[in-house]
Amino acid sequence: MQLQNTKNGYSLQAPIQINDQTSLQADTIRKKALEFEAVFVSQMLKQSGLSGVFTSDPGGLGDAMSGFFLEAIAEDLVAAGGFGLADHIAHQLKKQAGLEDNASEQG
Repeated sequence: MQLQNTKNGYSLQAPIQINDQTSLQADTIRKKALEFEAVFVSQMLKQSGLSGVFTSDPGGLGDAMSGFFLEAIAEDLVAAGGFGLADHIAHQLKKQAGLEDNASEQG
């Protein structure tokens, strides 16, 4: 812990360890990759024409609500494992950021 002098007095702060920071970066990359896959899957579902199944009045409020419903379906699909797109994206981003070693690529 470090004692730092601030304008409002002193505060105790734990220094961020390199491993903690690396883990935080890896977690952030993984989260963003999952979010991207969910958006991608949602767009695929919308383009498939599935949104028309949930609406009785095309062009109305039903279209907007079916969009939300398809986004929820996409998020559930990704949470259940998705298509693996997030895994590949996260792996490549971590590799570019130097957060993965070559040993993890062989597994």
